[in-house]
Order: sequence, then C-alpha cells, then structure tokens
Amino acid sequence: MTRELNALTAALCLQAAAGSGTKLPAKIRKAGLTPLDAWDPEQMKRCGLPPLKSRMTPAQAEDILYRADRLGIRVVTLWDEAYPPLLRQIYAPPAVLYLRGTVPDWTKQPAVAMVGTRFCSQEGLAVSGMLAQGLAAGGAIVVSGGAVGIDQAAHEGAMDAGGVTVDVMPCSVEMRYPAKNAAMRQRIVETGGLLISEYPPGTPVTRGSFAVRNRLIAGICAATCVVEAPAVSGALITARLAADQGRDVFAVAGSLMDQRYEGSRALIRDGAEVLLDAAQVLACVAGRYTGQVDLQAAAMRQMTIQQMPPLPEEPAAPAPAEGPAEPAPCPADASAEAAQIYQILLKGPASLAQLTQQTGQDAGQLLVRLTELEIAGCIRTQPGPTYSVIQTGRNR
Repeated sequence: MTRELNALTAALCLQAAAGSGTKLPAKIRKAGLTPLDAWDPEQMKRCGLPPLKSRMTPAQAEDILYRADRLGIRVVTLWDEAYPPLLRQIYAPPAVLYLRGTVPDWTKQPAVAMVGTRFCSQEGLAVSGMLAQGLAAGGAIVVSGGAVGIDQAAHEGAMDAGGVTVDVMPCSVEMRYPAKNAAMRQRIVETGGLLISEYPPGTPVTRGSFAVRNRLIAGICAATCVVEAPAVSGALITARLAADQGRDVFAVAGSLMDQRYEGSRALIRDGAEVLLDAAQVLACVAGRYTGQVDLQAAAMRQMTIQQMPPLPEEPAAPAPAEGPAEPAPCPADASAEAAQIYQILLKGPASLAQLTQQTGQDAGQLLVRLTELEIAGCIRTQPGPTYSVIQTGRNR
C-alpha cells in the first residue's frame, strides 16, 4: 500500500483507520514516524505500535483532496507547520484538518475561545461582543463554534475590532451550517479569518460531531471564556475539556436570578476565574507571546463599548416546568459504549476511575463517550468530578 500513497493521502488514510478520538496519530508522530511510515507494519512493530487496518483506499483519499481543492479548502496534517501547536498537545489530536481562509501564525498570537449558549440574553450577546472586541484589539485570535447566540457575537465582535476570528465547525467547512450564519462565515474568510474542521468535504452535522468540535475549540486555545451557559450546555463541556488540558478557564458569573448563568457559576465554583474583562484574559497568556499582546488596547476598546447606552431590561429565563423527577433518556442513536455508561450512571453518580473499572474502557475513550452523553443532555458533571444522569421534571 505504501507505494500507492504520498504523504498527504497517507495521512488521510491514517485518519480513517484511526478514527476520531484516538491517540494513535499522536503516538505515531511521537515515535518519529511519518504518515507513510505508519503504513509499514515492520516500522510500526519496531515502535511498539499496532499495524493499521485500511478503511480508505488511496483513490478515495485522492478524491477527497480533489474535492477539497475545487472548494478552496486546504488540507493540513499533524506533521505540518500550519497545524495549531496547542492542538497537538491534547489527548487525541486529529491526523488531518481541513481549513478554509487564512491560517494565522499560531505561535505569534494567543488563541482564546469564547463560548456560550445559543439561547442567550441580550446582555449575554452584548458582553460576548464587547469581550471579543477587547481580545481582538489586544492581539488575540478569537475562536468559537459559529453557532447563533454567544458564538456569533464573539465572531462578529472580533471582526468589528479589525481582528482575526476562527470558526471551528461541526461539519465540513463548505457546509451551510447553521444556514443563518452563512453571511458571517463568508465575512470571516474575507476579513482574514479561518474556518476549520476535521471532517472532509461533504460531511454533514451529526449529534456526535458537536463533541468533536468542542474538543478542537478547547485544544486550539490557550484560554477558554464562558460568557453565558445554563446547567446543561456544550459550552461547559468545552470549558471542562480546556481545564483537563491545563488551559486557563474564565466564566462570567451573571445574575443569581438568571438560570442562563447556572453552568457558568458552577465552573467558577470548580475553579474557573471570574471573567471581568479582556485584559485579564490576555494578561494570563501574554508571557507566552512576548510583544504580541497589547493589554492597554484591550482595556481601551472594552472601556469605549461600556460607555455606550445600556441595553433595555429583559426578564430572566423562565423556571423549568415542575413535576416528578425522571431521568433524562439516553438518545436512541447513542453508541453502545455511551449506552453502557448511561446504564451504570442510572444506578448513581460515578467518577472517571469508577467508570474505567466498570466498563473496561480507557480514560480517553470514556471522556469521548461522556462528552457524547453531555451533548445529548442526559448526564452532567458534578464536583469531584463525578458524572450523573440529569433528573428532569414534567408537566402531568
């Protein structure tokens, strides 16, 4: 098979063989092997690695590259300089990324994630845009997930400040998802920003792809900021992934009367810093990017926005319907491994170590499946950390 491959097609075939959420590509790179070397069973054996089982032919890999080229999509691998260096450090970095737009110099500017709920308040939108403008003015790359709500305000705030923003997508980068933000994605590309995904052209959104997307957002960035997140939110998963990777995590505390900040306050309780302004975030990462961060510019930009007229008051989010507590159901399309974890958690909360012992899954795979269940809204993370099934109320 090696003779039929080049370095790029070999990496695509490697990605298909390894699958998402596995550490094999990182282990291959750490062993000093190239994607072409990975298809040599003898070289893999010498490095103590299992031989790869082909799930993609060289012809199929060439077809992906052809379609990517036609769509103006750049393909980079774990071995390329354009690959985000912080992403290489996570548990399971993807072997291949698909990029549309301008690739920033990841070593010169800090990347900061800004995430939050789609169902946000007007205040949340204003705070997200204000912080993003401050971060961009101070020299940061603002990274988010391209969704409506907090994500959109972050992207647009960064562009309004003349900065760079990156949209990490839960599908291939040419897809119109969400359709409402198609114009925003085009503006990102036109203003020197970037769309990024680990999915090849033609890949639609699936339930599990949000967990994959959140892992990339956290992995690319030196810090993650949660603006507004209820108790169950994909933004919380991104923040916890960032914390697990040793990255700085910040959260806006919000009003005690507003349930849209319940998850944000839980993060603060668990060790996240209370997010006050953009300069605070940049000060935490400035030492790693000497001469590329301007704290004064960040503070001045935010101060200018704060002097604008206040937003009209908005009522807090309504309380959830009362009723008998019932476990949130496991999604019908959950993987067998995720369903196994769910059944264990139905009996009571459990830690990662306990789940490892009871399921036989390794910690990395468990985290992927737990994220899958959190995205589906049926489990949550509690202090410890432990994991438990969410109890919901219903009107009867």
